[in-house]
Amino acid sequence: MKKLISLCVFAMVSNSVSAFESQDLNGIWCFYEQEGAGNTVEEKVTITLNDDGTYKWSDVFWKQDGTWSVADDKLIMSDVGSHKLVSVTADKVEMTRGSTMRMRKGACS
Repeated sequence: MKKLISLCVFAMVSNSVSAFESQDLNGIWCFYEQEGAGNTVEEKVTITLNDDGTYKWSDVFWKQDGTWSVADDKLIMSDVGSHKLVSVTADKVEMTRGSTMRMRKGACS
């Protein structure tokens, strides 16, 4: 019984902690692809996520600055919105918000 209670408490605590942390996303990323409704569109947006919680969004048509954070497995960017993080590795990120968005480490060229 004691083990069962310990497992239940562990499961409750584990579910309340974000699986993705801010330090996993710090750095320069290339938002290169968006997929939804059976269509895949190439993107070319360089997003810099600074460790002080600020970001820079830069593409051919738009540049903006704002703040960012990670909470409840979501990347939250002011003036952009909240994106559910699906997968985060050292060099790739996949997230969703209506469509699936993919980023790779480094600036877009």
